[in-house]
Amino acid sequence: MSAAMLARGLCRFLGCTPPVRTRATPAAALSVSRSLATPTTAAAAAPGVLRSPYPDVHIPDVPFYEYAWMHLDRYPDRVAMECAVTGRRYTYSQLRTASRRFAAALQKAGLGPGHVLFALLPNCPEFLAIILGANEAGVSIATCNPAYTTGEVSRQLRDCRPSAAVTTPELAPSLSSAFQEARLEPPQLLVTVGVAYSSTQPTSGATPEGAADFGQLVGDASLDGALRPERTGPDHLFLLPYSSGTTGLPKGVMLSNRNLVANVQQTAYPRVQVLDVDASGVCEPGNVVPVVLPMYHLYALALIMLQKVCAGATMVCMPKFEPALFLDVLAKHKATLLYLVPPMVLFLAGNPSVKKSHLETVRRAISSAAPVGEKDIARFFERAPANLKFFQTYGMTETSPTTILPDRDVESYTTVGKPVPNTLIKVVSTDTSEVLGPNQPGEIVVKGPQVMLGYYNNPKATAETIRGDGWIHTGDIGYYDADSNFYIVDRLKELIKVKGFSVAPAELEEILRSHPSIEEAAVVGVRHDKFGEAPKAFVVPKKGAQGSLRPEDVLQFVDGKVVEYKRLAGGVEFVDAIPKNPSGKLLRRVLRQQAQ
Repeated sequence: MSAAMLARGLCRFLGCTPPVRTRATPAAALSVSRSLATPTTAAAAAPGVLRSPYPDVHIPDVPFYEYAWMHLDRYPDRVAMECAVTGRRYTYSQLRTASRRFAAALQKAGLGPGHVLFALLPNCPEFLAIILGANEAGVSIATCNPAYTTGEVSRQLRDCRPSAAVTTPELAPSLSSAFQEARLEPPQLLVTVGVAYSSTQPTSGATPEGAADFGQLVGDASLDGALRPERTGPDHLFLLPYSSGTTGLPKGVMLSNRNLVANVQQTAYPRVQVLDVDASGVCEPGNVVPVVLPMYHLYALALIMLQKVCAGATMVCMPKFEPALFLDVLAKHKATLLYLVPPMVLFLAGNPSVKKSHLETVRRAISSAAPVGEKDIARFFERAPANLKFFQTYGMTETSPTTILPDRDVESYTTVGKPVPNTLIKVVSTDTSEVLGPNQPGEIVVKGPQVMLGYYNNPKATAETIRGDGWIHTGDIGYYDADSNFYIVDRLKELIKVKGFSVAPAELEEILRSHPSIEEAAVVGVRHDKFGEAPKAFVVPKKGAQGSLRPEDVLQFVDGKVVEYKRLAGGVEFVDAIPKNPSGKLLRRVLRQQAQ
């Protein structure tokens, strides 16, 4: 299928924007033909196209909530979700009841297929019950960063036009203002969840007028005949997280039930499974996974919560990252599996409060969102137990999110591994689109059943990202070696062009972090009269080094480690902190604006 044909096809089911006053999304916008939603690897791979080394896995033809509760009878009394601050917890049977009652409450309010629930929530044990309950009612879920400004929230509201919303009592007034700014009517149903941010802070204020408390709502909900059959199908829209993709403002990423079921099946394949599970995919008791990454982001929502609920793991959530609380969770709950982003790896590797005892029960640690350098990993292992396995993985919101995972027995810590089952990957030239061979960096392009349906109400951006016969262009630069192991170099739009040469900021950042007086660093490209563009470093000195570390010291340090065109000809600027988004990615655009 050509890009033009794909664009026309997407226009047919995305082009009808719902009226402002109703906000219900047309049912046609919530599903897509299976030919686009489930690309197959059955056909022989073309030259230069890498097929997963693992056999294809079966993708059950069911909505996600049915898939999630498949093994519930094996662990009904096991703790599913617990709040690290208050100790509030749900067993798996309690979580199932809460989600089913929430589904009944949504349907009683007249909500179902064609409607969107807007989730503006920090991490809390109820998050998973809300997601699975909405899915069972056939309601799609749009997630949003609770730290957003009113303007940022209103922009997302205008795009997804939700019929219902769930938030905290404290955030309810700003959410109401965002609805007004977006010129939307208030939601048909507003639900609030009390969230405690510290052990000394109560579980938030009173339920706002016109809102329903989550606990009371599910407690009062009746299941007698409340849930109508045929509420959602495999190809209907399940999740609507927002991502900037390869460029531009955040866009709604349409992920179907099939997308998410497929990705859990793919990542549960025994050679890449990071939990210790039996033949049916159920983990043993004692598998504990902290959830400190933001639940509204697909990394935590899908890669941690939705995957682990299917296997029966215990999750301990924190409303936000606090070093002392995080270390307490590791020690008190005896965490066995960690999901990290590079700043958290650096924290565990370099913060003096981190002891070996904090990591003694951890069997595996996974880092994603951006590459971690070999030197930083080596520092992490100085505090890790000898049997701990460290992996880097690769994916994006638009691929549900995982496309590449290391083998459980891999010994290299820098590779992100090989394509997961049912997945094809190729590396193409950013200049000619030619398919490249081993050890030739280019853009990573992916095809598989985990590839999104498209961007919500944005057929143009969809056609620019999904091209040909279902291939998604990731905007990430990487390569594979002779053994088909992949390595991520950098983002396509973040590469710095110096005298025609491409310079990867991540390479320079790793070198800068190895300086004994540098805590953190970020590199962006700035205009240069002679070179066209040149790297500039933003550096956070370590405590005690402020005032003594000079820009010329940093320049000299880097000059001795790179070829001439990679040197920091754009200069060095000392800053108090490096701007990042909640998933841990550097906000280079902010630094580029600052450098102008």
